[in-house]
Amino acid sequence: MGEETDSIIGQVIAYCKRVNQNFKLKRVILFGSMSRGDFYPHSDIDLLLISDEFPDDWFNRQAELYFLKTKRIEPIGYTTDEIQNMLKEGNNFIENVLREGRDIELF
Repeated sequence: MGEETDSIIGQVIAYCKRVNQNFKLKRVILFGSMSRGDFYPHSDIDLLLISDEFPDDWFNRQAELYFLKTKRIEPIGYTTDEIQNMLKEGNNFIENVLREGRDIELF
């Protein structure tokens, strides 16, 4: 792994540890340009966070995830049930993230 990639993974793990203090994370997936390897120095770090402890209200959940983030991290959080429902509905976004994303080992 290159120095830039190591730094990105370090930022992701630090962020996920902060989130995990409030919501036990089941899975974290890095997606977008960072997972494909075609990122630029100032690219966002797109993360799909899965936890069954997220608040039911999606907007409150996103606000809490954004409150904990650093500048480059762009989180989106769903529960396991929400992911399953989106897959049943053929949600292209979730299908692409699960197919092309990179699982991050947290702890």
